[in-house]
Amino acid sequence: MKRLGLLLCLAIVFVLGCHPSRKNAAKGFLEISYRFNEAAGVQPSFQTAIWLEDENGNLERTLFVSEYLSYGGFHDSTICSNWSRKANWDNIDESVFDAVTAATPSVGENILKVDCKKENIMPGTYRCCIQVHIVEKFNIMYYGTIKIGDGKIETKAGALYSPTKYPQAGDVLND
Repeated sequence: MKRLGLLLCLAIVFVLGCHPSRKNAAKGFLEISYRFNEAAGVQPSFQTAIWLEDENGNLERTLFVSEYLSYGGFHDSTICSNWSRKANWDNIDESVFDAVTAATPSVGENILKVDCKKENIMPGTYRCCIQVHIVEKFNIMYYGTIKIGDGKIETKAGALYSPTKYPQAGDVLND
C-alpha cells in the first residue's frame, strides 16, 4: 500500500562520552527514510539534497547531497532549486563537502542515518527537507517539522512540487 508522505523518523539512542566541542549536541540519531519509485515513460535524475532548516527557514545543515549535484550540479538552478538557493555550496568547507556527498540514491527504500553528536546537531526544533530532481525544471520537496532531543518521534511530511507536479513522475518520491 502506498503511503502519502515521507516519514521522518527520529530515533534517540543514548551515546556515552563527551567531546568538548560536542558536549551540548543531541545524543542519538536522526533517521530519514524515503522511497524512490520508477516512473513510466521518464527516467528521473534522482539528484537529491537533504537538509535541516531553523524555524525561520534558514539553512542549518546539509545532511546529504548526491554526487553530481555537489560537484557542480548546484549551479543549475533547475536541480534541487530550494537547497541550491540556500546552500552557498561554492563556499562550503571541504570536510563538510566530503562528509555529506555520496552516490545518487537508488530506486527502492533509502535511509539516511545521522549521528547527532558526531555532526554536532543541537537539540531543538527543525524543518527537515528532502528535495529530489525529476527532469528538466521539475522537482519534488518533502518537508516536516521535527524536534531533535525529545526521544523517538515520527512525523509525516508535506509535499511541494516545483514548478508543478510532473505528470508521469509525481510519485517517484514517497514513504
